[in-house]
Amino acid sequence: MLNTLARVYKRWLAVSGYVSGLIVLVMAAITIIDIVGRATGWYSILGIYEMSQALMVWVVFVGIAYAHHLGSNIRSETISQRVGPKTRDIILLVSLLIGLFVFISVFYTNTAFTSLSIVRHEILAGIPRPTPVWPIKIAIPFGVFFLLIQFTIDIVQMVRRWMRRG
Repeated sequence: MLNTLARVYKRWLAVSGYVSGLIVLVMAAITIIDIVGRATGWYSILGIYEMSQALMVWVVFVGIAYAHHLGSNIRSETISQRVGPKTRDIILLVSLLIGLFVFISVFYTNTAFTSLSIVRHEILAGIPRPTPVWPIKIAIPFGVFFLLIQFTIDIVQMVRRWMRRG
């Protein structure tokens, strides 16, 4: 059962990475269309800048757990390169625990902000049609949820590894 969940989760991470990349391609395409339109004498397409901002939120937060899974998140190795493996593991565990608690707070806060956005019917300024803000805001707790799962998996794997070593 646990192995099946792990496989499904890894597939989800891969899909989220591809979705994040696809969103980047969409952002590039609409930006190029806007630039070409302006250069050829057409008018700028209304809402392109705002749409790119909204899509950037999705790029970052849909792909954040995948990036962490791959070890691609920013990491300072100034201290960890100068200590032994056991101390390095302790530093990693402490940083994962701090990250877990920080992102639990981010998840909780942004879930509340997203709910408030839905209740208040917030709309995005700068786009010709009234566009709700909540589809943008929901990307944050959505992505952070999977990052919290990844942090938890990393912590459990690290503790298991230590227990096997003795």
